[in-house]
Amino acid sequence: MKKYIGALTTAVTLSICVTLPNATAQPAAPQPGTQHPPIHKIPRGGAEYVALGDSYAGNPTTREQFESRSEEERCRHGDNSYPVRVASRFTSFANFSCSGAVIVEDSTEKPRVSNMPMLIDRAEQAGALGPNTKVVTITIGGNEAWLGYRDYGLLGSPAIITPDEYFRRLSPSMARVRALAPHARILLVGYPEVVGSDDMHCLVDTNRWGFPVRIAFPASNQRAYNIALNRAMELTAPLMTAEYVDVFTGSQGHGSCAPDNQRYIKTVLDAPERDDYLPLHLNEAGTKFQADVILHHLDTYTPPPRIDLRIPPFDPRLLQLPPLPPPPPAPVLGNLSH
Repeated sequence: MKKYIGALTTAVTLSICVTLPNATAQPAAPQPGTQHPPIHKIPRGGAEYVALGDSYAGNPTTREQFESRSEEERCRHGDNSYPVRVASRFTSFANFSCSGAVIVEDSTEKPRVSNMPMLIDRAEQAGALGPNTKVVTITIGGNEAWLGYRDYGLLGSPAIITPDEYFRRLSPSMARVRALAPHARILLVGYPEVVGSDDMHCLVDTNRWGFPVRIAFPASNQRAYNIALNRAMELTAPLMTAEYVDVFTGSQGHGSCAPDNQRYIKTVLDAPERDDYLPLHLNEAGTKFQADVILHHLDTYTPPPRIDLRIPPFDPRLLQLPPLPPPPPAPVLGNLSH
């Protein structure tokens, strides 16, 4: 614990910049809920589009994240999210994204909220995954307890997030999704840039008081965490009959310290019109960007044909040799006596 506190104290060496230029008006941002697509009941055979994943898929508002709910309603997701935006393309949609979800391992014996097997259980019980499912999106791994606890890159987990380790943890769940939705395109959607190339992470970037205030701290380990996770997702997706969707490349320059009109990540204290959005998650421009990349991928990328590598059950009859032909009759010899 002392090691963790020391690392965190070192990371949060704040650089505070306050200047007093003429204040500029902030453009009005869309409010949560304005992107509602029609959500239909799940038809027989499964929903056309099913979303799974953590808060970088579900993206609940601050109120939705922290409001009191029953034990059965622990999973939170919101309207300002890429699944809701992408759903407008489909006739039926089932959202099983869940803020706080992990792949399999959390820092507690049981997941704090949920993990992939539990999300798939719920989707299966609801009849959401089926032969009529066309697309499944998954964003997962950011909350994983790679070291036995969640460190988000602060204490060395980027070294653990290898393609082999990511595959080991996620591939059983991906196989279940494939079995339940055999005709679906499964998209493994990556994470956007949060910490920029300057390795600075902004917690505050606002001019709500008439002058800009920025509070940032060095976060090279968190950037390495983001890059390692995306790299593992990219390399393992084809091995799990999935398609990797790269949202990191196009989001570079739009992280938490980007200018206000270019930022995709909501800081802890941001423009007043973004107060509803969950801190350190995607704002309205960010979720629109995610959705645009996903839809472009669906429209332009042709997945290679899937090769069934399953070995059929062994048939012992293959080892049965045909019966030997009867021996030829013995030759009849003449009388050899003299």
